Amino acid sequence: FQNVFREACEKNCLELGHRCSGYEYTAGGTCEVWKVHIEQTKLEYEDGFDCYIKSGDNNPPPPPYPTTYYPTKSPTHHPTLYPTTYHDDFEWFRNKACRTSIGGNGSKNNGDFDLWRNVSREKCEKNCLGLGRYGCSGYEYSGESERCEVWKVHIEETKLEDKDGSDCYIK
Repeated sequence: FQNVFREACEKNCLELGHRCSGYEYTAGGTCEVWKVHIEQTKLEYEDGFDCYIKSGDNNPPPPPYPTTYYPTKSPTHHPTLYPTTYHDDFEWFRNKACRTSIGGNGSKNNGDFDLWRNVSREKCEKNCLGLGRYGCSGYEYSGESERCEVWKVHIEETKLEDKDGSDCYIK
């Protein structure tokens, strides 16, 4: 598919049910829906490309089936599909807004987060990682508005708020 949002790409995959093992998406709007097993250990990093793999039994390895499956990081709050390009650094909470330890929205004016507009998710993540180990606690990203909040204060996982179209990524 060409010229689609990532959400539409994911929807196409989910509508295929067990026939879709995941999808590849580029910031330019290209979507490839995969119908064969995606081997996580064979992925290659390429700037601008994200690979989303269905977790668990939704992406079974080809026969013969091994007695143990390769490890995946799939947080309990995670959706069926999760991105693989940044899962080692961040825990992804889909359709959730980041919140402070007391459940507040945070404030750019108070220095809780830095705000960027019209940036890709990849750029948002790089902005966070660029602040170093203690300079960024995570980020919130909205794909449709390309809005990025790079959080500098603690993000409380138990206080995340439902927010369609926004994802919270916690270090």
